[in-house]
Amino acid sequence: MAFNVKNGIKIIEGKAYVHPFTKTDLENMMALLSNIQVAGDDIQILYHLKQKVKKEYELIQIHEKQ
Repeated sequence: MAFNVKNGIKIIEGKAYVHPFTKTDLENMMALLSNIQVAGDDIQILYHLKQKVKKEYELIQIHEKQ
């Protein structure tokens, strides 16, 4: 069961979640990150950043359903 409290905070299974970005914001970030041209060590940094954005996006999708 999920509880909505002040300022967009959700309490789900005893854990508090704050989503600073909207689903649309995250979709736009993923699109921008996918179009960036990088080389060398920056590839790993970009990959980890994309993974974090994707994880947040997936959490928002789950929390919207609850």
